[in-house]
Amino acid sequence: MRSRIIKSIKDELIKKSREAMLAAVQIYNNPQITFKTETFITLVIIAWTYLMHAYYRKENIDYLYYEIKVKRKYYNKTKNGAKNIGNLKSVSTVKIVRLVHLLKTTFVF
Repeated sequence: MRSRIIKSIKDELIKKSREAMLAAVQIYNNPQITFKTETFITLVIIAWTYLMHAYYRKENIDYLYYEIKVKRKYYNKTKNGAKNIGNLKSVSTVKIVRLVHLLKTTFVF
């Protein structure tokens, strides 16, 4: 039987999100880097994407691209065989509003 290296994909996504956000802040606060704003924005978007995917996994929301053929899901894959990520068509507006409310109550500024 095959053993899993990563115990929880959700926890791994949260860890990646945290690392990307920390890297963004470190780069932005580094006075020696002149191209920091663009790098900061890119890393923050990556961090939020990982966080959203972790939330979707927790809520059992399928966020992968797929097509339904003869009552069966066929996941779209990249040329290397990995599943394409990011199907927001399957995420309902109510679930997105709940997520935004959760984020507003979690991160008080």
